[in-house]
Amino acid sequence: MINLRNNIIPVVDLKKRLVIRENQNNEIQAATSNGHFMILVAQVNHETVGFIIDEVMEFHKVSRSQIEEMENRDLLERRVFLGLALIQDQVVKLLNIENI
Repeated sequence: MINLRNNIIPVVDLKKRLVIRENQNNEIQAATSNGHFMILVAQVNHETVGFIIDEVMEFHKVSRSQIEEMENRDLLERRVFLGLALIQDQVVKLLNIENI
């Protein structure tokens, strides 16, 4: 939880939630050991939620018509990923933040 403009909002650590392990250099610890980290704030189902992230490289607006279903997904992927989108000639997996 954090206090954002006098509102207490929940914060989700995406690496823990998605079971992403640290690399061998412990970059996560190095990035947060000084107390600094980034939180991306979003509206999810009419609630404000924060997500701990490593970095933001770019933002893109994606319409529903641009999202393609992922084939051969296991249960975790069906729950976590909304689908695939082609953004600037790169295929990107889109997180379904409503389910995270």
